[in-house]
Amino acid sequence: MTAMLLTKLKETSEHALKKPVVDCVISVPSFFTDVERRSLMDATQIAGLNCLRLINDTTA
Repeated sequence: MTAMLLTKLKETSEHALKKPVVDCVISVPSFFTDVERRSLMDATQIAGLNCLRLINDTTA
């Protein structure tokens, strides 16, 4: 489900920017566990994105 959402966001961004979107940085709640963070990283790969970094919401 998350990969589908990220794919749609990627397509929308590419349409608006008129160029390919490859990299991303995603903010996550600080209470996310390592498993949840890993799952999100996996979803970015499925969506065809290279997640450069996950940062905590409070840091973003």
